[in-house]
Amino acid sequence: MKKFLIVGLGNPGDKFANQRHNIGFMVIDAISQEYGLSFSNHKHQSMIAQFRLNTNKIILLKPQTFMNLSGNAVNAIMKYYDIPKSNTLIVFDDLDLPLGTIRLRKSGSASGHNGMNSIITILKSKLIPRLRIGLGRPPKNIPPKNYVLQSFSRNEKRIIDELLPKTIALIETMILQGIDIAMNKYNTRKQ
Repeated sequence: MKKFLIVGLGNPGDKFANQRHNIGFMVIDAISQEYGLSFSNHKHQSMIAQFRLNTNKIILLKPQTFMNLSGNAVNAIMKYYDIPKSNTLIVFDDLDLPLGTIRLRKSGSASGHNGMNSIITILKSKLIPRLRIGLGRPPKNIPPKNYVLQSFSRNEKRIIDELLPKTIALIETMILQGIDIAMNKYNTRKQ
């Protein structure tokens, strides 16, 4: 049996729930709804849910540390469940990708994302699979740090809602068939 950790990055609390920066949490919530799961508090500053996909044990994680300290919760859960970096997937927002675009990678930099930077720093490695969800660039009059803390517009939310099933399918493919197949199948531009 293989174990996988799927981490959605976001900020805890209802006031942040619909903000662009919480797209990682939205993906994790969509998976939990798909599989009829509920989250429980874990001692390592986390909300987790667990299920099996064929013979694989999957742990869904929403760190409750706030974005810039995400690495603490991720590291603790990886150690607690003995999950290697190669079987961990970090899902987070990316301003440099167009809205509705997804990019799966085996490794890379934090791309200016504080949550991913925290994880890379704590784990002392860039060799961590990640799924970036495109938000697009903010309008020129809105600073990026303000833009990511705003809620999606109605049209943006529709695009994200349509993207969530594809994102779930990508994660299932990665677990069942491997990251290379998932990258080849799903790393495409928005239609």
